[in-house]
Amino acid sequence: MSIFYTPEPIEGTVKDIKPVEIRMVRQTSLEPLWDELVRRYHYLGHRKMPGANLKYLAFAGGSPV
Repeated sequence: MSIFYTPEPIEGTVKDIKPVEIRMVRQTSLEPLWDELVRRYHYLGHRKMPGANLKYLAFAGGSPV
């Protein structure tokens, strides 16, 4: 998955977009996507975090949401 992710609007109910899952992406190929999404959308932006940390992404129907 590219770090240049462009989200598409989600329409319907949770039943329409399942499976909904939470995945830990720390030290995986999806970690750069997490970094980019936090940099782009989190009100504090992305900063280097000291110490141990975990990074999770939510997926619906196989796509990050």
